[in-house]
Amino acid sequence: GWMLAGVEASPGDLGTTTQAGAMLGLGFAFLLAVFPLYNWIPMLMEEASPYASGFLLWVLPTFTVIFALGFLDRYVWLRTTPQLASAIQFAGVFMVASGGIFASLQRHIGRMLGYATIAETGLLILIMGVRSSEIVNLTFLILIPRGLALAVWALALSIIKRSAYSLRFSEVQGMARSYPIAVGAIILSHLSMTGFPLLAGFPARLAIWQEL
Repeated sequence: GWMLAGVEASPGDLGTTTQAGAMLGLGFAFLLAVFPLYNWIPMLMEEASPYASGFLLWVLPTFTVIFALGFLDRYVWLRTTPQLASAIQFAGVFMVASGGIFASLQRHIGRMLGYATIAETGLLILIMGVRSSEIVNLTFLILIPRGLALAVWALALSIIKRSAYSLRFSEVQGMARSYPIAVGAIILSHLSMTGFPLLAGFPARLAIWQEL
């Protein structure tokens, strides 16, 4: 914050601007668990309570993104720096791609949720890099269905975990017969996060695609 105030006072100082931008990016990289700082998320989903972990994975990125939007709104030079916007977009795309690829390789439905939230956070980061006046609208358009999908998915996982030894595929086979509603909730939440048409996540992804 001190460095940002200095940049605001003397925007022509390239050295201070670079240092402030680097420190700001590093701070938000830790808060948003940007690659490669997100190993703890799938590990948490594997060991801890799915519902409590899901709440944490909703709260932390949500308020961090709102905090970051406040920075972008307050400091004009942040919004108008093309290099920063490109770096944010690259980080967002990389998180979406890596989260999706790692999710597809999992054999544990808790870890799969962890990587799905990483991809969702990547979408939020990608929105912040879009040089458009619709950033705030796009952010809140994705935050609401994201929160719903996370809550439903995590609650369904916690119900299944009561009866299964673990959430590995080998341990949860046949659970659809015992818990059809919980398993159906997981499938619908998963499809919503992928942007399946007619589900809550689809309009947000369509709007992001149009802005890009």
